[in-house]
Amino acid sequence: MLGRLPPPLDARARHVFEENARVDATVAALSRGDLEEVGALLDASHASLRDLYEISIPSSRRPWERLRDGGAAARG
Repeated sequence: MLGRLPPPLDARARHVFEENARVDATVAALSRGDLEEVGALLDASHASLRDLYEISIPSSRRPWERLRDGGAAARG
């Protein structure tokens, strides 16, 4: 279905579908207390907003940066 959408709608729709999956994965990770996974999911969410939705601006980066700086960033 996404392949039939013209750019940039295909990327926007892909972000929405993938973000919904990230929300479910974040809930599961939080229930397990897996903050490293939560950090990885936050990183992926931010990258998707930046790359697929093209809306990375200071106000959308600040919460991500605060969470990362507070220790929620993925470690690898």
